Amino acid sequence: MRAAAWGSVPRRLGRHPVFEQGKLMKSGGPFDLAIDGAGFFAVEKNGATAYTRAGEFSRSADGTLRNADGWALRGVHIPADAFAASVERDGRVVVDTAALKHRVVARVHLAAFRAPEMLRPLGGTIFAQTSDSGAPQSVTPGQRPVDDRVRHAREIERLDRRVDDADPHRSTRL
Repeated sequence: MRAAAWGSVPRRLGRHPVFEQGKLMKSGGPFDLAIDGAGFFAVEKNGATAYTRAGEFSRSADGTLRNADGWALRGVHIPADAFAASVERDGRVVVDTAALKHRVVARVHLAAFRAPEMLRPLGGTIFAQTSDSGAPQSVTPGQRPVDDRVRHAREIERLDRRVDDADPHRSTRL
């Protein structure tokens, strides 16, 4: 999966990342993940939060899933006694232990941004939120993020339907 391609996006000055969906391919890494669609993994390091589309993770000694630069996938911890782990389409992290099979131990949440091209590169495939990118919106894997304009339009549409239903003599808009 391609994490980010540097392109010339006409925004202010300079170059900005362009996040494109790459071809999903099986990597062979037992803890590698892929995002099919929009969104970023939230990762943490030294108290800082950042975002990435790169899903190459490995299990560290403390049970966290980390990338090659030491950024840990937020909220995911694989117990020491787990001999198998998988992530369901809805983000549930399921492990098998000698005592219990198919135990849910965490959930992978994705972050979406109003303007992801405005994220600030921190190096490699790691990015930080900016005021121009907007605040991260939590997205459950398998669901599409709903941007604020769409949410607002849907709310107006619901209110219009209520008014139309309440007044059957109201004229139809053109």
